[in-house]
Amino acid sequence: MLTEATKGIKRSNPYTKSKRLLLRQQGQSPSVIAYADRGSKRIKQKIAKLERNGKSANVATMAGARELSCFIWGMMTGNIA
Repeated sequence: MLTEATKGIKRSNPYTKSKRLLLRQQGQSPSVIAYADRGSKRIKQKIAKLERNGKSANVATMAGARELSCFIWGMMTGNIA
């Protein structure tokens, strides 16, 4: 699941949001939204950097999935500062 989510982040544009995403984010805390946006941007940058440095797409995606799991853990434990 984390791998597929990471592939979705990889394909997305971190600077624009779809209408569906904006609807899902309605009513959420601004700090949570900012944390999620920060995580998405960081994962996308990490994947791009690894691929630029010669890592295969699968290795880069798995590194992004690990990063995503760390962001999920941070959100679950309240470390979203």
